[in-house]
Amino acid sequence: MPGVLRLSLPAQQNADGSVVAECMQYGAGYFWGAQRLATVKMAGEIAPNIAVTVAGDPSIPAAAPAGCASSMPNAIAGLPQFNGILGIGPQKTDCGASCEQSTAAQLYFACQGGAAGSCTAVTMPVAQQTSNPISQFASDNNGSVLTFPAVGTPQDRVVGTLTFGIGTQSNNTVKGLQIYRSSVPNLDFPLLAATVNGVSSFAFLDTGTSFYHLAQTGGATVLTRPPFVQAISGLAVCGQPGGPYCPAAPQSVQIRLNGSNGNPTSWQTVTLADPTAAFQANQAVIPTLGMQNNDSPGVSILGLPFYFGRTVATAIDGMPTPGGAGPYWAF
Repeated sequence: MPGVLRLSLPAQQNADGSVVAECMQYGAGYFWGAQRLATVKMAGEIAPNIAVTVAGDPSIPAAAPAGCASSMPNAIAGLPQFNGILGIGPQKTDCGASCEQSTAAQLYFACQGGAAGSCTAVTMPVAQQTSNPISQFASDNNGSVLTFPAVGTPQDRVVGTLTFGIGTQSNNTVKGLQIYRSSVPNLDFPLLAATVNGVSSFAFLDTGTSFYHLAQTGGATVLTRPPFVQAISGLAVCGQPGGPYCPAAPQSVQIRLNGSNGNPTSWQTVTLADPTAAFQANQAVIPTLGMQNNDSPGVSILGLPFYFGRTVATAIDGMPTPGGAGPYWAF
């Protein structure tokens, strides 16, 4: 995050000597920063000489290029105060072979002229892309296991445990968990077939989304002022399209998840409730918070609340585990 880094780390350079920058697109906006090379150490594990993205780095223009920003907001502006984002999903890098061959994703840029200069979209070899640091460890490098306690009501904070590796130590086993592989073949990021209140869609898991981002809940109407009680199919959306669901009473949404070829299949019950009081109390942990996914209408994101009361393993693409090679989720 801006202003956090106090070390003088070498810049990652493009073949022509220009500074490499990255634009990472999230559902809430973009994260723009310069690439610096660092040895990252966490809990006794070491990822040597990997690229990290430093927002607010003076070696590149503060304003993101048009190909990065497009119509998205700057995600940094709305984030709370913390040091950074640790990307530990099922991919080894943030883009892979596609960014090695094309600039269409507008992820990597070559910048010249410092803060007053300009940036041009470039391709980037996989070896120089921002990596999932776990994949660069010497051991315990095939994934991660997250465990959170159950959360029944909104709270100020919740403490979970992140364990590196899957089946590499006594504390990161997937024994007893169901393994969900992608329903869409040849993806390095699993995408599960899903039905949400009877409507077919796809779904994936993401701790970086702090709510349930649902593709379809049987229809909803947008309500712009109190009492926020009118709803279609029992669910109302408050404030604006895509805003939070705020039913008059807590409502359950039934979600069926299917792994590859429909195996395994499970039903998950998600409870949604009006978050107004939690917002007013500035509570960061809201287990019943849900929003419409207007950005990708056919995809539901099972965000951080899905992890509460569970152990979830995330296997990295191509890495061997006792449950077979990744990518997959197990819970």
